Amino acid sequence: MAPSWQAEAQAPLFGGIKGEELEKLLVCMDSTRKKYRRQEMILSEEEIPDRIGIVLEGSVQVVQDDVFGNRNIVEKLEKGGLFGAAFACAGVRKSPVSVIAERAWRSVKRLPACPAGVPGRSCCPTCQRPQKKKRSGIL
Repeated sequence: MAPSWQAEAQAPLFGGIKGEELEKLLVCMDSTRKKYRRQEMILSEEEIPDRIGIVLEGSVQVVQDDVFGNRNIVEKLEKGGLFGAAFACAGVRKSPVSVIAERAWRSVKRLPACPAGVPGRSCCPTCQRPQKKKRSGIL
């Protein structure tokens, strides 16, 4: 397995998917990796949540600001944590929460929400194989 995919291979979402198969899946899904600084916004309220995030290093806070400007921490996610999955898969048009890098950390993987598998249909022209419906229902 290429070193660039080792962090992803440790994420619970990809449990049981190894080596070249994981690499092909991530390429097929047009996944991206980005580094964020402390307190940098990853996903903002009102943004279209069309991608699933995986914390590869560090931690993030899922927050919601009320009408008085008070920030409520909804959830803290560590390495391997997912955010945005429910909103992306449900087709929510505006995120009700923001996701912020809590401390200096390197990267988060953003994956598009893969549509529900249709028997015999591949997830993209590149992979040419039927989608596998994982336990999580996301892949």
